[in-house]
Amino acid sequence: MSKAKEVLKKLTEVEEKLEVKLSCVKKVEEKLHEARSKLSRLSEEGMEVKEKLREIYEEVSRLKKRELELRREEAELRKELREPEEQLKLKLEKLEWKHQVSSLSKEEEKRLIGEVKAVARSLKAWRKVKEIEKELGEASSRRSELRIEAERLKQRLAQLSEEKVKVKKRIEELKAALKQEKSGLKEVKDEVKAYREELHKLKEAELEEKAKVLAQETKRKGQIAREALKKLREGRKVSLDEMRVLMEEGLLREGEESFE
Repeated sequence: MSKAKEVLKKLTEVEEKLEVKLSCVKKVEEKLHEARSKLSRLSEEGMEVKEKLREIYEEVSRLKKRELELRREEAELRKELREPEEQLKLKLEKLEWKHQVSSLSKEEEKRLIGEVKAVARSLKAWRKVKEIEKELGEASSRRSELRIEAERLKQRLAQLSEEKVKVKKRIEELKAALKQEKSGLKEVKDEVKAYREELHKLKEAELEEKAKVLAQETKRKGQIAREALKKLREGRKVSLDEMRVLMEEGLLREGEESFE
């Protein structure tokens, strides 16, 4: 096997090795891209969860503030409520019945109407207290829901944090692997380059050698042709080899053939 063929064989082997290395680098790069994309998604979800938690805390704060206002309002109302609601309802019915069936003086009617108004105000206060208690109950239920949701979100945030740590570690591992693969790739590329340069030099040397041989052959044929033509001019016979050279060079005219 010639040196050029031997180098070409090695070059082919190294180029195949290069394809494998390129494929390995591409796979690691794809994995690294996937890991970075996952980290980005986890970070984005983490920000969304934090924003939801912030909104929950704000709503809880508003609810607590509202509950405090309602309790203060309820406390003020209860200061004026000296009788139970049912008792006030019965009292109002009696006063209204008395107003309808009794013959009252103007002074008595005025006093009775005053009592009716006072009882009505107390009943209105009771209705307001009930509305406040209902709103307080709803606020408390809502805060319980928000507390459960906040706990769920905090757990998810902790999970995301753990996942991010794992993904970051994976990214560092892949970066190291990619660095190693690229280092190996460079070595193979350098091998390919070296073999290509060597093959190029060998081919150039081969071409130079062929050109040299061709020049020598041309010179030899020229010399043979000159000697053969001289023989023909002198009427001497030429050899078959000389005749072949003259024919190849197109120097033999018809009728000039003469063999030894």
